[in-house]
Amino acid sequence: MAALEYRREPRLTTDLDLLVEAVDGLDDAFRAAGFEVQAIADPGDPAHLFLLRGKGIRADLLLVEVEYQRVALDRSARGVITAEDVIIHKLIAWRERGCYRHDYLVMIGA
Repeated sequence: MAALEYRREPRLTTDLDLLVEAVDGLDDAFRAAGFEVQAIADPGDPAHLFLLRGKGIRADLLLVEVEYQRVALDRSARGVITAEDVIIHKLIAWRERGCYRHDYLVMIGA
């Protein structure tokens, strides 16, 4: 949703990315609602991401783990994080995957 709000030219994606507070039983609630839930976690750590699939929906729930994510969530407006926070989250995600992309800043018109 944030990427659509801030991109110079909207692009169709196949999933929904959401930053959400971690709540006990969140994954179980989605399973009970008929979704397939894959928890992503580092060895020995709690999940930091839930991949939800089902009912024609593909959603990635990024769970708030660090103070920065909580700040980003708190300063969101109308359920959308700021453009600056989108950039930071994208750069963190790409870095974790070993990708170093600078063109994203150009794509959103920063």
